[in-house]
Amino acid sequence: MNLLRAKELSSWRLEVLESNGKCKYHPKVRQSIRLDKAIPPGICPYLYAAAYPYALSLLYDAEFSWRKKIDKDSVIAQCLMPGGQMIFKVKRIKNPRINKELLKKFEEERYKIIIELLEKRGKTRDCSDCLGYKKMVVGSTFEFNRGDLPGVCPAVFNQIIPHLEAVIRDKKGKQRVAFSCPDPKTNVIFELRRI
Repeated sequence: MNLLRAKELSSWRLEVLESNGKCKYHPKVRQSIRLDKAIPPGICPYLYAAAYPYALSLLYDAEFSWRKKIDKDSVIAQCLMPGGQMIFKVKRIKNPRINKELLKKFEEERYKIIIELLEKRGKTRDCSDCLGYKKMVVGSTFEFNRGDLPGVCPAVFNQIIPHLEAVIRDKKGKQRVAFSCPDPKTNVIFELRRI
């Protein structure tokens, strides 16, 4: 049984235990967010995890050789769930509201990254038959957090998702688990705990 549904995620909270203040997303200690609010509203956590490497790459000017002639600013992939994969596009667009002061400090200010749902393999056009995420419908779009939206840093979510299901399922085990951000410059340490 898969437990990464919004209902189960809402009973877990991620809290910042340490931060040196250099992180755009989590500059303050004691910031806290429920896991169901950690990613764009309504997106399946597995699809978000599948989109992350592409979103991060596009954010920092990557081009995928197999897409250069079609659209160098996007890539097409599919989610990880075998029960009816959602095919999606990750695309970068120039940030229409670029903040020039932030751009001096954070180069990711140049772009917005959009995740667009293109096609669903399986019985339905949405993912309600898979994990119950009703906003996961062909045609829906989600914005990748670059530090200007509610939620956690996508790198942090990507860091914890491989462990998340095991932690949630372990009823007798730890009710608190610590994780660190993969960026060594920020020294952000998080605690995942059951509410």
